[in-house]
Amino acid sequence: MNSLPNPHITALNFHAIRLMVHAVRCHDEQMIQNFGLDLELMEKICKLRIEELENLADFRGLIAQIRFDSRAMRLLLRHVHHHMETENTLNRAIRLKARHPMLHALTGLSRREFIHRCQTMKVPTPHRGRIELLNEHEETLIRKTWPKYSDNNDLLASLCDLAEETGISLDRIWLALRDKLQSRTETD
Repeated sequence: MNSLPNPHITALNFHAIRLMVHAVRCHDEQMIQNFGLDLELMEKICKLRIEELENLADFRGLIAQIRFDSRAMRLLLRHVHHHMETENTLNRAIRLKARHPMLHALTGLSRREFIHRCQTMKVPTPHRGRIELLNEHEETLIRKTWPKYSDNNDLLASLCDLAEETGISLDRIWLALRDKLQSRTETD
């Protein structure tokens, strides 16, 4: 019985060969060394025609051993997690009516990116103009609630939490706390 090779093994072999050929053609000494094959063998492989390379990839066994660096993978996962948290916090802030100047001051978000996010999330872009001031009740509510969130390292996430708890839009909270918060970020 003539069975077909495992498609996962074929794909791994094919990509390993392509990477090897690329490393040799670009004279990437580090990558060549990582492959662990002698240069003579790699150069022979690079001289093969496409059809011959495809036949090599169809070999039923793995031609390369794949090993992951656990430390590097942990760092990568931590980086991806942090990036996604940041993205989610920015989107959350926009939904809570943060305006561009606030997000630019806190995160460096460009106006173009801000508008793009608003459009993607189908959130109306806030109009420029005066932000409604807080009334006495809202000021008191923020003053009493803010200390619960003020020690968090992620200032934007803390402001979002405050907006959600108090029901006051982020642009109005920012207006009320901006001077206090900007002096905090300058001392950090």
